Amino acid sequence: MAQHDTRDRRIDLLRFIGITLIILAHVNPPEIIFQFRNFDVPLMILISGSSFCLSYKNQPFLFYFWKRVKRLVFSTWLFLSIYFLFLRFYYHSFPPITKVLESYVLDDGIGFVWIIRVFLMVGLCAPLIKKLFTNRISDRQYIVILFMVLMLNEGIRYFSLIYLPEAIAGLFNSTVLYLIPYAIVFAFGLLLPTSDIKKLCQIALLSLLTFCFMSSLLYIKYGEFVPTQAFKYPPSIYYLSYAMFVSILLWINSPRVLKVINRVTYLQSFILFVAQNSMWIYLWHILFMRVTPRYFFVVEFLIVYFSSVIITYMQVWILNAKILPLIKSSSLQKSIRIILTG
Repeated sequence: MAQHDTRDRRIDLLRFIGITLIILAHVNPPEIIFQFRNFDVPLMILISGSSFCLSYKNQPFLFYFWKRVKRLVFSTWLFLSIYFLFLRFYYHSFPPITKVLESYVLDDGIGFVWIIRVFLMVGLCAPLIKKLFTNRISDRQYIVILFMVLMLNEGIRYFSLIYLPEAIAGLFNSTVLYLIPYAIVFAFGLLLPTSDIKKLCQIALLSLLTFCFMSSLLYIKYGEFVPTQAFKYPPSIYYLSYAMFVSILLWINSPRVLKVINRVTYLQSFILFVAQNSMWIYLWHILFMRVTPRYFFVVEFLIVYFSSVIITYMQVWILNAKILPLIKSSSLQKSIRIILTG
């Protein structure tokens, strides 16, 4: 998930918040906390767009594609192999072969790898998204078009979930209905680094109004507040409008937060490490979710979170101190670093 790029500390901070809240969600916190943090995945996509905007150097697509595959797919395959071997030798059990295969193709599988599929799909479309939208239209037109596409996607989502034949509905829903909305969120992320406060506040306000409107309609229909989680798979405008509102607010206020963080060296270093290695921290948390007994959610979160950070730190240290110095090929060093860090 993380990229070694031109560093913008706002991106690091928000990536740290995003991965932390994703792990928090998986330890089953109380409903009100679960709802509040339900902006984490769109936040990670949003700042990926911002990071891409700052780091992309118009590389040949095949070079970019191969780098994305190594960072996302090969890293995940390596972890899954470790994970399934661990289950086999520690628990003397092995999941059904269908679950294993679904995991390797980034489908449902063990239940955590779908987000890798989303990052891969959006990442592969990123150069096209940047080329289509940037430097061609005004920012206002850009924002209006993105919101219009989100509305169009809402219609496609509604009709496909009801009317598509079952034979193709699964594939369509897991690809198109994830790619379009998250690509739009990514496209908003391209805008963040160069936008002023006024423009960001306009996006946040539009997102908030959309969320309030959708929330009111659902309240009238069901007689109670409907959590945005109910409209996450695949993501709807109700889910995304809340996530965009909170994410933009975090971006706007991140400089103030960074001023406080910068006074504490160890905290600053910790946040930077987590942000730079969010991919592997996320992967390792899957294993620790499996082995950690069910405690009060705060205890379980602390165990899973810090265990994942510690093992990732050990992995990065061993790689840099012991393994890479033994490898003479700079290109091989770079490939291994892409797969085993980030």
